[in-house]
Amino acid sequence: MQSVLLTKRELQVLKLLIQGKADKDIAAALNLTVRTVRFHVSHIFIKKGVNTRGELLAHELRGSLREGLEPFG
Repeated sequence: MQSVLLTKRELQVLKLLIQGKADKDIAAALNLTVRTVRFHVSHIFIKKGVNTRGELLAHELRGSLREGLEPFG
């Protein structure tokens, strides 16, 4: 499977998504608008090839386990 490059901001959003944060909480934490957060989330979904937050979490968990890393560590 090919590696997907996310921007620095997308990585910040991804980390908060994995923690189960809502869009409004991510926006507040990163000093962004909710609309901007949704923009980043949609790009993360496209780059990771997923359609939902649940699929994204499963994708990230599989990747961590495959690489022998602590999940979401």
